[in-house]
Amino acid sequence: MGGAAKLNVGTLVGGGIVLLRRRPGAVLVWMLINLACLAGLELMSRQIWRTDPSGETGGFSYFLVALVLALMLPVLFTAALRAMLRPREVEFASLDVGMDELRVIGLGLLVSIIWSVAGGIVGFITAPLTFALSSGSEPGTGAAVVMVVVALIRLLIPCLVLASISLAFPLVLIRRRILLDEAWRLSEGHVWPLFLAYLGVAAGLTLVGFAILAVIDWPAFAGLFNGGNSDVAGLAQLIQIAGPVDAMTIVRWTLNAAQTTLGIVFMAGAMATAARMLVPDTDQLTDTFS
Repeated sequence: MGGAAKLNVGTLVGGGIVLLRRRPGAVLVWMLINLACLAGLELMSRQIWRTDPSGETGGFSYFLVALVLALMLPVLFTAALRAMLRPREVEFASLDVGMDELRVIGLGLLVSIIWSVAGGIVGFITAPLTFALSSGSEPGTGAAVVMVVVALIRLLIPCLVLASISLAFPLVLIRRRILLDEAWRLSEGHVWPLFLAYLGVAAGLTLVGFAILAVIDWPAFAGLFNGGNSDVAGLAQLIQIAGPVDAMTIVRWTLNAAQTTLGIVFMAGAMATAARMLVPDTDQLTDTFS
């Protein structure tokens, strides 16, 4: 594979399904790791709240647990990429903590900076138009529509920039280096399929998140659609933190861990599938997934 293929959204999203079907055991391990991290973070929150309801102490301990969780996500994401791109490597559940993971973490930080810079540039360019349209006492319908379009452009362009360099993540596993220039070159002519695939995955995960919220915390879910009853939602969250660890708590942790794992699987699956189709000389790495 690689070189002349034409990407489509269905094939990219289907990469996550392929990963689920071919490596269910690894996906289960990733979910259990997510579950342990999420449970640990909430148990730490519960302990801090019970010790000091004002939240003035225990912040450093909470920060350490949150940092472990934040670092675990790129480790799991790298494992998902490795499972697709280097399936013959024999690490347990494709997990490792090495240079590939450090590169992915560094690349994630770099991509965050690029996102911020791209958003700042677009915001600077469109700021005069936004100011002119909003300076009137009551902007008309046409001005309001233009402002909505400008807001969408401010969001769309940085997202397209990220889609253009997103293949740098699978390239870390293929080239063992961070290569933004090659990622940009490979994505030429394929930015929209990449963007729409990522958008589809994000939209699906959002719907899953809404469904989970409706199951485990109906007051908070209802508050999203009845004007935002923050007092009721806040009380429900307080009861969750202060109450005992019961069966519903474990269900909530499990569903949230499953949602996070699905996000990792489908995002990594889409990126790895694109890389397998576009990067030359990847057949020897991925033949067991062909």
